[in-house]
Formats: sequence, structure tokens, C-alpha cells
Amino acid sequence: KEWEARGWKIKRQEGIDEGIAKAVEAATKKETDLLFVSSLESVKILRSIERALPKENPPLTLLCGFELPAYQKLLWAGCTPGAHYDVIAESLKAVQAMIRAMTMLGEPEPKVALLSCVESISPGVPSTIWEAVLGHMGARGQFGKVKVDGPLALDLAISPQACADKNFKSEIGGQADLIVPPDLNSFASFVDLMHLTGEHQNATVIIGGPCPVAVSPLCSENHAQFSLAAASLLI
Repeated sequence: KEWEARGWKIKRQEGIDEGIAKAVEAATKKETDLLFVSSLESVKILRSIERALPKENPPLTLLCGFELPAYQKLLWAGCTPGAHYDVIAESLKAVQAMIRAMTMLGEPEPKVALLSCVESISPGVPSTIWEAVLGHMGARGQFGKVKVDGPLALDLAISPQACADKNFKSEIGGQADLIVPPDLNSFASFVDLMHLTGEHQNATVIIGGPCPVAVSPLCSENHAQFSLAAASLLI
């Protein structure tokens, strides 16, 4: 009702797969500007949307934002489940899509940390290879003014104290705006941990389709409000 009072025209669809298929069709025809889905399973929603899109559509991306009391700014985590990150062209496109979204969300020069379990490049840890390539591109200015670095462990991405303790030097160290975990499992684990620990505001959006998608658990009105607010900036 609050969004209708702001002038939004709301059209309700029942059922996840059938409702999403109809909504995606409407968005493709420019009849819908934003899709809102109330569900606990954001990855399942993403997959349902991908099934409703043409096969040639690029993989969709999940972005989750967290307003954490212990962190100095909004922290976003991104994942493109359908991309093969070890293929440089695909990981590059995925990160570029996240950067474009971050710009629309109010961070024109986001600091992007590519996460792994170690900071050194190791053939035994495949994620460190593609992350090092993108990190090197970032160091050469190939992302413009956006700073991209990796591989980085999570503590070095968001903790200045960890950087000091490990004598780690980076323009991103301890102040990342966006973290990109190396795969869907680590992304989902991080997001679940954030949801289960502490009181904070958060938002979940899906990008890469014909319109932005806001996703929120059935039980969280605050999450719904922040997800809708974030998705509205991506229109």
C-alpha cells in the first residue's frame, strides 16, 4: 500500500514459476518496470527468471547489500551463478555488470574485492587465477576509476585491522564496497551468515534481465522495503 501511495501501479501474480514467466513477458514488452518476489530462496528465483528468458540472454546476477553496524559503509556482495568464472571473458562480464549496478546504486567508483581463501596466486586454488587477472586489469586502469583487486581473503577486504596485522597494502584493503565470492556456495554461505547474525538492514536484487528484480523473505517487511528501494534505482 505504501508503494501504491507513492504512485506505483501494482499488478499481483500468484505462483512462482507461472507468475515469474508472466512478469518477465510483461517486462520484455516494456509493460513492467520492476519485479518484486517474496521468497526465501533468491537463487531459485533467479533460476526461474533465467528459464523464462531467451537462451541468448546473459546470466543473471544477484546483489545483496548490508548495512552493518561494525562496517563504515554499505557492503554489497555479488554473484553470477550461471557464469563460469574460470573463463576470464565470463568473469569479466559478470564483474562489469556488478560495477554498472553499483554505479546506479550510488557508488560511481566502487572498491571491488575478489574473494578467495588466500591472497597469493596458487594453481591449487583455481579462483586465485582469474581473480589475479582481473586484479591486474584493475591495477592497469582497465576498469576506469573503479578499483578492483584480488585475490583477497574476506578479512583483508573489510577489516583495516587485518590489513595492518598482515602488513597488507592495497587501495581496497579494509574498505571494499563490493565483494565477489569465488562461487555460489561461498556467496550463499556469506549471505546466510549475514542474515542470521546481528541486527542490520539489507536488500537483495537481481540484475541482467529485462527489468530489475527485488527479492525479499516473506517474513521481513524491512527487507522488502530496502530491496524495493534498491531495485527502483536500477530501473
